[in-house]
Amino acid sequence: MNCEKRLNKFGKYAFGINLDDTYIYFGMFDKEGNCIKNFVRFIEKTHHGEDILPQIKKLIFEELEERNLKTKDIIGVGIGVPGPVNELGLVQNAPNLEWKYFNVNEKLSGLLDGIPVIAINDVKANALGEMWIGSGKGLKNYVDIKIGNKGVGSAVVNNGELLLGLNGANGEFGHIPINENENNKCSCGNKGCLEQYVSFDAFINLVKEKIKNKESSLKDQQLTLKNIFDAAEKGDEVAVECCEIYGKYLGKALAIMATINNPSHFIFNFPVQQNGEILMNIIKKYYKKYSHSASKDANIILGRLGDYAGMYGAARLII
Repeated sequence: MNCEKRLNKFGKYAFGINLDDTYIYFGMFDKEGNCIKNFVRFIEKTHHGEDILPQIKKLIFEELEERNLKTKDIIGVGIGVPGPVNELGLVQNAPNLEWKYFNVNEKLSGLLDGIPVIAINDVKANALGEMWIGSGKGLKNYVDIKIGNKGVGSAVVNNGELLLGLNGANGEFGHIPINENENNKCSCGNKGCLEQYVSFDAFINLVKEKIKNKESSLKDQQLTLKNIFDAAEKGDEVAVECCEIYGKYLGKALAIMATINNPSHFIFNFPVQQNGEILMNIIKKYYKKYSHSASKDANIILGRLGDYAGMYGAARLII
Protein backbone atom coordinates (compact mmCIF):
# COMPACT_ATOMS: atom_id res chain seq x y z
CA MET A 1 0.00 0.00 0.00
CA ASN A 2 1.49 3.33 -1.06
CA CYS A 3 0.27 5.77 1.56
CA GLU A 4 3.17 8.21 1.89
CA LYS A 5 1.64 11.00 -0.22
CA ARG A 6 -1.28 11.33 2.22
CA LEU A 7 0.86 11.78 5.34
CA ASN A 8 2.31 14.77 7.17
CA LYS A 9 6.04 14.19 6.72
CA PHE A 10 6.85 16.97 9.20
CA GLY A 11 5.03 15.24 12.08
CA LYS A 12 6.74 13.54 15.00
CA TYR A 13 4.07 11.13 16.24
CA ALA A 14 1.47 8.70 14.90
CA PHE A 15 -1.57 6.88 16.22
CA GLY A 16 -2.38 3.24 15.56
CA ILE A 17 -5.95 2.22 16.34
CA ASN A 18 -7.67 -1.10 15.78
CA LEU A 19 -11.37 -1.82 16.23
CA ASP A 20 -12.93 -5.20 16.72
CA ASP A 21 -16.57 -5.89 17.51
CA THR A 22 -16.14 -4.83 21.17
CA TYR A 23 -12.95 -2.86 21.83
CA ILE A 24 -10.78 0.02 20.66
CA TYR A 25 -7.06 -0.84 20.82
CA PHE A 26 -5.32 2.52 20.94
CA GLY A 27 -1.60 3.24 20.57
CA MET A 28 0.56 6.35 20.25
CA PHE A 29 3.94 5.97 18.52
CA ASP A 30 6.97 8.13 17.85
CA LYS A 31 8.27 8.40 14.29
CA GLU A 32 10.88 5.68 14.97
CA GLY A 33 8.06 3.20 15.61
CA ASN A 34 8.30 3.01 19.39
CA CYS A 35 4.97 2.63 21.16
CA ILE A 36 4.91 5.29 23.86
CA LYS A 37 1.40 4.61 25.16
CA ASN A 38 -1.37 2.09 24.60
CA PHE A 39 -4.69 1.18 26.17
CA VAL A 40 -8.03 -0.49 25.49
CA ARG A 41 -11.52 1.02 25.65
CA PHE A 42 -14.99 -0.38 25.09
CA ILE A 43 -16.56 0.82 21.83
CA GLU A 44 -19.53 3.13 22.37
CA LYS A 45 -22.06 1.55 20.00
CA THR A 46 -24.83 4.10 20.24
CA HIS A 47 -26.84 5.71 17.44
CA HIS A 48 -26.09 2.85 15.01
CA GLY A 49 -22.33 3.25 15.32
CA GLU A 50 -22.32 6.98 14.66
CA ASP A 51 -20.56 7.76 17.94
CA ILE A 52 -17.51 5.54 17.33
CA LEU A 53 -15.41 7.98 15.29
CA PRO A 54 -16.23 10.90 17.64
CA GLN A 55 -15.10 8.64 20.51
CA ILE A 56 -11.78 8.08 18.73
CA LYS A 57 -11.46 11.81 18.08
CA LYS A 58 -11.90 12.45 21.81
CA LEU A 59 -9.22 9.91 22.74
CA ILE A 60 -6.73 11.40 20.26
CA PHE A 61 -7.31 15.01 21.29
CA GLU A 62 -6.97 14.04 24.96
CA GLU A 63 -3.50 12.68 24.18
CA LEU A 64 -2.57 15.82 22.24
CA GLU A 65 -3.72 18.07 25.08
CA GLU A 66 -1.93 16.00 27.71
CA ARG A 67 1.37 16.31 25.78
CA ASN A 68 0.85 19.91 24.65
CA LEU A 69 0.90 18.83 21.00
CA LYS A 70 -0.85 20.28 17.95
CA THR A 71 -2.39 18.48 14.99
CA LYS A 72 0.65 19.56 12.92
CA ASP A 73 2.80 17.32 15.13
CA ILE A 74 0.98 14.17 13.95
CA ILE A 75 2.19 12.24 10.92
CA GLY A 76 -1.15 10.47 10.60
CA VAL A 77 -3.62 8.02 12.09
CA GLY A 78 -3.90 4.38 10.99
CA ILE A 79 -7.13 2.59 11.83
CA GLY A 80 -8.24 -1.01 11.44
CA VAL A 81 -11.96 -1.65 10.86
CA PRO A 82 -13.87 -4.98 11.14
CA GLY A 83 -15.13 -5.09 7.57
CA PRO A 84 -13.91 -4.71 3.97
CA VAL A 85 -12.05 -1.41 3.36
CA ASN A 86 -10.64 -0.45 -0.04
CA GLU A 87 -7.45 1.53 -0.68
CA LEU A 88 -9.34 4.82 -0.57
CA GLY A 89 -10.70 4.11 2.92
CA LEU A 90 -14.20 3.26 1.75
CA VAL A 91 -16.03 0.80 4.03
CA GLN A 92 -18.46 -1.40 2.16
CA ASN A 93 -20.15 -2.88 5.20
CA ALA A 94 -19.06 -3.33 8.83
CA PRO A 95 -22.16 -4.92 10.38
CA ASN A 96 -20.65 -5.47 13.83
CA LEU A 97 -20.22 -1.68 14.09
CA GLU A 98 -23.48 -0.96 12.23
CA TRP A 99 -21.50 0.89 9.55
CA LYS A 100 -22.51 0.98 5.90
CA TYR A 101 -20.76 2.49 2.90
CA PHE A 102 -18.82 5.56 3.92
CA ASN A 103 -15.25 6.81 3.71
CA VAL A 104 -13.46 6.37 7.04
CA ASN A 105 -10.37 8.27 5.88
CA GLU A 106 -12.36 11.37 4.99
CA LYS A 107 -14.79 11.23 7.90
CA LEU A 108 -12.21 10.74 10.66
CA SER A 109 -9.72 13.17 9.10
CA GLY A 110 -12.47 15.80 9.07
CA LEU A 111 -13.17 15.21 12.75
CA LEU A 112 -9.44 15.49 13.48
CA ASP A 113 -9.03 18.91 11.81
CA GLY A 114 -7.25 17.46 8.80
CA ILE A 115 -4.86 14.92 10.36
CA PRO A 116 -4.28 12.32 7.61
CA VAL A 117 -6.07 9.01 8.17
CA ILE A 118 -5.51 5.64 6.52
CA ALA A 119 -8.05 2.86 7.15
CA ILE A 120 -7.66 -0.85 6.55
CA ASN A 121 -9.50 -4.02 7.50
CA ASP A 122 -8.80 -5.01 11.12
CA VAL A 123 -7.38 -8.46 10.33
CA LYS A 124 -5.17 -7.01 7.60
CA ALA A 125 -3.92 -4.60 10.26
CA ASN A 126 -3.16 -7.67 12.41
CA ALA A 127 -1.15 -9.19 9.57
CA LEU A 128 0.85 -5.98 9.10
CA GLY A 129 1.61 -5.86 12.82
CA GLU A 130 2.79 -9.47 12.92
CA MET A 131 4.81 -8.87 9.73
CA TRP A 132 6.46 -5.83 11.29
CA ILE A 133 7.52 -7.04 14.73
CA GLY A 134 5.61 -10.27 15.40
CA SER A 135 5.33 -13.89 14.34
CA GLY A 136 5.11 -12.98 10.65
CA LYS A 137 8.46 -11.17 10.54
CA GLY A 138 10.57 -12.68 7.77
CA LEU A 139 7.75 -14.86 6.42
CA LYS A 140 6.77 -14.56 2.75
CA ASN A 141 3.52 -16.55 2.59
CA TYR A 142 1.15 -16.76 5.52
CA VAL A 143 -2.45 -16.27 6.56
CA ASP A 144 -3.36 -14.31 9.68
CA ILE A 145 -6.52 -15.55 11.42
CA LYS A 146 -8.47 -13.50 13.94
CA ILE A 147 -11.40 -14.80 15.97
CA GLY A 148 -13.60 -12.32 17.79
CA ASN A 149 -16.71 -12.49 19.92
CA LYS A 150 -18.97 -12.13 16.89
CA GLY A 151 -16.76 -12.20 13.81
CA VAL A 152 -13.97 -14.21 12.21
CA GLY A 153 -11.55 -12.90 9.62
CA SER A 154 -8.28 -13.55 7.86
CA ALA A 155 -5.61 -11.72 5.90
CA VAL A 156 -3.41 -13.22 3.21
CA VAL A 157 0.26 -12.37 2.72
CA ASN A 158 1.62 -13.65 -0.59
CA ASN A 159 5.29 -13.28 -1.50
CA GLY A 160 5.67 -10.66 1.21
CA GLU A 161 2.72 -8.55 0.00
CA LEU A 162 -0.59 -8.09 1.82
CA LEU A 163 -3.44 -8.91 -0.57
CA LEU A 164 -6.44 -6.55 -0.51
CA GLY A 165 -8.67 -7.58 -3.41
CA LEU A 166 -11.07 -5.41 -5.40
CA ASN A 167 -12.92 -3.89 -2.44
CA GLY A 168 -10.53 -4.81 0.35
CA ALA A 169 -12.43 -8.06 0.92
CA ASN A 170 -9.66 -10.55 0.17
CA GLY A 171 -9.55 -13.14 2.95
CA GLU A 172 -13.09 -12.76 4.30
CA PHE A 173 -12.58 -16.16 5.90
CA GLY A 174 -15.58 -15.90 8.23
CA HIS A 175 -17.98 -15.78 5.31
CA ILE A 176 -17.08 -19.08 3.71
CA PRO A 177 -20.51 -20.77 3.32
CA ILE A 178 -20.46 -24.10 5.13
CA ASN A 179 -24.10 -24.96 5.92
CA GLU A 180 -26.84 -24.44 3.36
CA ASN A 181 -29.45 -25.67 5.85
CA GLU A 182 -28.82 -22.88 8.36
CA ASN A 183 -32.00 -20.88 9.10
CA ASN A 184 -30.43 -17.94 10.93
CA LYS A 185 -28.80 -15.06 9.10
CA CYS A 186 -25.16 -14.12 9.46
CA SER A 187 -24.33 -10.46 10.10
CA CYS A 188 -23.47 -10.19 6.38
CA GLY A 189 -27.06 -11.14 5.44
CA ASN A 190 -26.27 -14.65 4.16
CA LYS A 191 -26.95 -17.91 5.97
CA GLY A 192 -24.56 -20.64 7.03
CA CYS A 193 -21.32 -18.62 7.13
CA LEU A 194 -18.33 -20.01 9.00
CA GLU A 195 -18.37 -17.26 11.62
CA GLN A 196 -21.85 -18.36 12.69
CA TYR A 197 -20.14 -21.48 14.06
CA VAL A 198 -16.64 -20.39 15.07
CA SER A 199 -16.94 -16.92 16.60
CA PHE A 200 -16.40 -17.08 20.34
CA ASP A 201 -20.06 -16.26 20.96
CA ALA A 202 -21.01 -19.19 18.72
CA PHE A 203 -18.67 -21.48 20.67
CA ILE A 204 -20.18 -20.46 24.00
CA ASN A 205 -23.70 -20.89 22.60
CA LEU A 206 -22.75 -24.40 21.46
CA VAL A 207 -21.71 -25.25 25.01
CA LYS A 208 -24.94 -23.77 26.40
CA GLU A 209 -26.99 -26.03 24.16
CA LYS A 210 -24.99 -29.14 25.01
CA ILE A 211 -25.17 -28.73 28.80
CA LYS A 212 -28.97 -28.55 28.69
CA ASN A 213 -29.17 -32.30 28.18
CA LYS A 214 -25.85 -33.59 29.55
CA GLU A 215 -24.09 -33.60 32.88
CA SER A 216 -21.21 -31.17 33.02
CA SER A 217 -19.08 -29.29 35.53
CA LEU A 218 -19.92 -26.19 33.50
CA LYS A 219 -23.60 -26.15 34.47
CA ASP A 220 -23.06 -24.09 37.60
CA GLN A 221 -20.42 -21.78 36.13
CA GLN A 222 -20.43 -18.59 34.13
CA LEU A 223 -19.43 -19.69 30.64
CA THR A 224 -16.17 -18.12 29.54
CA LEU A 225 -13.51 -19.36 27.16
CA LYS A 226 -11.13 -19.99 30.05
CA ASN A 227 -13.71 -22.00 32.02
CA ILE A 228 -14.57 -24.13 28.99
CA PHE A 229 -10.93 -24.80 28.11
CA ASP A 230 -10.09 -25.58 31.73
CA ALA A 231 -12.99 -28.03 31.88
CA ALA A 232 -11.83 -29.69 28.66
CA GLU A 233 -8.32 -30.07 30.09
CA LYS A 234 -9.88 -31.85 33.10
CA GLY A 235 -11.83 -34.21 30.84
CA ASP A 236 -15.31 -32.69 31.09
CA GLU A 237 -17.30 -34.59 28.43
CA VAL A 238 -19.30 -31.61 27.16
CA ALA A 239 -16.29 -29.29 27.02
CA VAL A 240 -14.22 -31.88 25.14
CA GLU A 241 -17.07 -32.56 22.68
CA CYS A 242 -17.58 -28.85 21.97
CA CYS A 243 -13.86 -28.25 21.48
CA GLU A 244 -13.82 -31.13 18.99
CA ILE A 245 -16.79 -29.73 17.04
CA TYR A 246 -15.37 -26.21 17.04
CA GLY A 247 -11.83 -27.30 16.19
CA LYS A 248 -13.10 -29.46 13.33
CA TYR A 249 -14.90 -26.50 11.75
CA LEU A 250 -11.75 -24.41 11.93
CA GLY A 251 -9.38 -27.16 10.82
CA LYS A 252 -11.49 -27.89 7.74
CA ALA A 253 -11.80 -24.18 6.92
CA LEU A 254 -8.02 -23.74 7.11
CA ALA A 255 -7.64 -26.72 4.76
CA ILE A 256 -9.94 -25.01 2.25
CA MET A 257 -7.94 -21.80 2.48
CA ALA A 258 -4.63 -23.65 2.13
CA THR A 259 -5.86 -25.21 -1.13
CA ILE A 260 -6.19 -21.69 -2.53
CA ASN A 261 -3.21 -19.92 -0.94
CA ASN A 262 -0.71 -22.66 0.02
CA PRO A 263 0.78 -20.70 2.95
CA SER A 264 3.78 -21.74 5.00
CA HIS A 265 2.07 -20.56 8.20
CA PHE A 266 -1.31 -19.77 9.71
CA ILE A 267 -0.93 -17.19 12.47
CA PHE A 268 -3.74 -17.13 15.03
CA ASN A 269 -4.55 -14.14 17.16
CA PHE A 270 -5.98 -16.32 19.86
CA PRO A 271 -6.28 -16.02 23.67
CA VAL A 272 -3.72 -18.68 24.61
CA GLN A 273 -3.53 -17.04 28.02
CA GLN A 274 -7.01 -18.47 28.54
CA ASN A 275 -5.65 -22.02 28.15
CA GLY A 276 -6.47 -22.23 24.46
CA GLU A 277 -3.68 -24.72 23.69
CA ILE A 278 -6.16 -27.62 23.79
CA LEU A 279 -8.20 -26.03 21.03
CA MET A 280 -5.12 -25.23 18.93
CA ASN A 281 -4.14 -28.90 19.07
CA ILE A 282 -7.59 -29.98 17.82
CA ILE A 283 -7.45 -27.42 14.98
CA LYS A 284 -4.04 -28.81 13.94
CA LYS A 285 -5.37 -32.38 14.02
CA TYR A 286 -8.25 -31.64 11.67
CA TYR A 287 -6.15 -29.44 9.42
CA LYS A 288 -3.77 -32.36 8.89
CA LYS A 289 -6.73 -34.65 8.19
CA TYR A 290 -8.41 -32.47 5.56
CA SER A 291 -5.59 -30.51 3.90
CA HIS A 292 -4.13 -31.32 0.49
CA SER A 293 -0.82 -33.22 0.53
CA ALA A 294 1.07 -30.18 -0.80
CA SER A 295 -0.25 -28.03 2.06
CA LYS A 296 -0.01 -30.39 5.05
CA ASP A 297 3.31 -28.95 6.22
CA ALA A 298 1.85 -25.51 6.97
CA ASN A 299 2.63 -24.43 10.52
CA ILE A 300 -0.26 -23.27 12.72
CA ILE A 301 1.16 -20.88 15.29
CA LEU A 302 0.11 -18.14 17.68
CA GLY A 303 0.65 -14.48 16.96
CA ARG A 304 3.30 -12.87 19.14
CA LEU A 305 1.43 -9.56 19.50
CA GLY A 306 -1.92 -11.00 20.61
CA ASP A 307 -4.80 -8.58 20.78
CA TYR A 308 -2.50 -5.64 20.03
CA ALA A 309 -1.35 -6.89 16.60
CA GLY A 310 -3.86 -4.71 14.75
CA MET A 311 -2.86 -1.62 16.71
CA TYR A 312 0.75 -2.10 15.64
CA GLY A 313 -0.28 -2.84 12.08
CA ALA A 314 -2.40 0.30 11.89
CA ALA A 315 0.58 2.32 13.11
CA ARG A 316 2.74 0.62 10.48
CA LEU A 317 0.53 2.16 7.79
CA ILE A 318 1.81 5.53 8.99
CA ILE A 319 5.46 5.03 10.07
